[in-house]
Amino acid sequence: RAMVSICCSPPDIRPPGRPWLAPLVVLIGSLALFCVNLDDGLPVHDELYNLLAARGLLETGQPRIAEGLYPRGYLFTWIVAQSFRLFGDGLFAARLPAAVSMAVLCMALFLWLRTTAGNAAAWIATILFATSPFTVGTAQFARFYGPQSLAFFLGAIAVPAALRPGGSAVRRGLLAAAAVLLL
Repeated sequence: RAMVSICCSPPDIRPPGRPWLAPLVVLIGSLALFCVNLDDGLPVHDELYNLLAARGLLETGQPRIAEGLYPRGYLFTWIVAQSFRLFGDGLFAARLPAAVSMAVLCMALFLWLRTTAGNAAAWIATILFATSPFTVGTAQFARFYGPQSLAFFLGAIAVPAALRPGGSAVRRGLLAAAAVLLL
């Protein structure tokens, strides 16, 4: 009977001590991992669209590439331009917004899993996710896929939270609106 109660008891979702420490470790650790060799190599063909458009945005106020405009992914282009403004024009600064987005995604995944499945599941899944080649590649690619992944994940976990019965209608309405915006 003791074995059954250990295996079937609900996960401990309240970490002892400082509940913010583990998510902070996940955020900083994954960002450090994603920043390793962040400026190595040459920009990949698709990265040039955002790099050049971000330079054009800083120079002219429009996402210009030579004589044309590149309005696709404007928000991400603007974020890359701000990264250039803060850290200088370079591949590291261009890729940093994607790395930060994916690190925040790792932290959000950890928090969600810790709440729904417990600490062990949160640590195992987050470590596997953060170290997967797909995640590292997305984090080190100066395109909008990192922020898009973060927005999709947050939207996807907001939908069931908005549909869960109970709680205030205002809270559920705000979660539903956030889900729609994020998705």
